[in-house]
Amino acid sequence: MEQFLRWAFIELGENSKANFGIPEMEVIPIYLEPKWVEKYGEDPSMKVVNGFRTQFNEVTVELLVDDEVIVGYDYVAMAEDGFPEKRGNAFEILGKYLILRKVGDTQATDKTRAAVKTFGKLLQQAFDKYYAFGSIYSEDL
Repeated sequence: MEQFLRWAFIELGENSKANFGIPEMEVIPIYLEPKWVEKYGEDPSMKVVNGFRTQFNEVTVELLVDDEVIVGYDYVAMAEDGFPEKRGNAFEILGKYLILRKVGDTQATDKTRAAVKTFGKLLQQAFDKYYAFGSIYSEDL
């Protein structure tokens, strides 16, 4: 999530006027609760990014990872029957879903809805780059 936070500082902060027609927006990090940090063997006072919050005109939006724990494996290999099989060490991963949500009951104007929709498209492009190339900052090939 740290790459996405840095990305948000650029796209929502520095480039907000060009991207959304909104003056510079403040991006506020959301950190994991200390119980989760401690569960994975880290110092509970350590701040681990779990998402961020920002304001689109009158509407506050949060992007964060949920607290569902899933099991991951070192790799996937072909089994004897030809189907993929999870292999290697099993490990826990915190966060199954990425959540984009509006905070509060404030009604959004059409201009704000358009800005949030543009944000969603930019976010989707950033995720595509992250999963395809390992970095949000990868240039399109």
